[in-house]
Amino acid sequence: MSAVSRRARLADVVGGVRLARRLGAHDDAGRATLEAWQRARLAELRAFARARSPFYADRDLGHTLDKATVMEHYDDVLTDRRLSLATLEAHVDALRGDELLHGEYRVMCTGGTTGRRAVVPLGGAEWRAAMSGFFRWKAVAGRRPRPRQRIAVVLAPSPQHMSWRYARTVDVGLMKLLQLDATQPPEQLVARLNAFGPEELSGYPSILAVLAREQLEGRLRIAPEFVATTSEVRTPDMERVVEQAWGVRPFDMYAITEAGILATECPAHEGLHVFEDHTLVEVLGADGTPVDDGEVGRLVITPLYARTLPLLRYEMGDLVRATRAPCACGRPYVRLLEIQGRQDDVLELPAACGGTILIHPIVMRSPMASIPELAEYQLVHGAGGLRVRIALRRGGQADAAARHVRERLAAALADAGAEVPAVGVEVVDALERSPMGKHRLVVQA
Repeated sequence: MSAVSRRARLADVVGGVRLARRLGAHDDAGRATLEAWQRARLAELRAFARARSPFYADRDLGHTLDKATVMEHYDDVLTDRRLSLATLEAHVDALRGDELLHGEYRVMCTGGTTGRRAVVPLGGAEWRAAMSGFFRWKAVAGRRPRPRQRIAVVLAPSPQHMSWRYARTVDVGLMKLLQLDATQPPEQLVARLNAFGPEELSGYPSILAVLAREQLEGRLRIAPEFVATTSEVRTPDMERVVEQAWGVRPFDMYAITEAGILATECPAHEGLHVFEDHTLVEVLGADGTPVDDGEVGRLVITPLYARTLPLLRYEMGDLVRATRAPCACGRPYVRLLEIQGRQDDVLELPAACGGTILIHPIVMRSPMASIPELAEYQLVHGAGGLRVRIALRRGGQADAAARHVRERLAAALADAGAEVPAVGVEVVDALERSPMGKHRLVVQA
């Protein structure tokens, strides 16, 4: 395995910036021009996949594709015959830094929240396309890079994950970058951030909410002028506490390993603009047809630049609301108005009137946000009912917090028409995070 030199990373940065500028021309080009671009790129991708991937050779491209199917047929989906799932998994498990497979491929994996991780190889051109999303995100948010700018990121701790590789690639000496491990205890993060004094702060919304409370309580003392969240559902209470702590409204950004940075907010904060010239998106209902504008549906993506592992009409498993209505900024892209969470986080509970009822996590998130004693929480649903793990804010009373959790969850579920299950509450010092530092609000046990 060869590590990527600073010179090679600088070439990736330059290539990403150039592509970002070319694609950024669609910001002002109008919907018709954008859709013509999409059709041409999609035709190229389909032809490539048909010719190079045994899986797509005779597949009906009108069908959607889920992660389980990709993993079952992985070696046939790949278009480089030198690669295999076994080879890629062995490489990613041995990573210690920004090494390349065959001197060409960055190999990363997803967090595995659906039960099995997916492995994603990106060649040089694919990585530069992914990097273009990074630079477009900053441009849409109105951020211009400055020499020696101090930027802190609190994300995945491992080179197996895309956020780590993004940070490593852009760390070519043009800015001061502090890369922090989201799995570290808050007191360690506080100490390092206080010493660094970031001008920009990015990370998972759950950990930034914890740090915001550290700021409000006087232990963290930083003054970032720009804050961004990514890679988890950001609840309204997380957004509020970040704004209270630092006096800036955080920008949200949606990034996935399979497609890179997919969407970001503009300064109007009226939803996340999807980079549709990079990744096609569809929002589908239970019957597989597009939902009406603004309605909740399943997110399906087609990364237009993916060649090594083509993903045509790939089911993300996320539930979103989207709109084509114009944004105040004038960009022509579909906007994600809300990212509600994973489809497998929806609970099926007995209904009060008989039968069953589907309860979306948002029904449970809202009452939990109103409990002042809570620093973090996680809802775990299993055969024994609903169990809630809670971590308290400093000075929070465990008995009062547990009582509020039981009362407010019971009321919310009853209002939604569910037969209220047994609700157990477990007070913990801190909630465990996944190996990549993420925190899920709802877990099916």
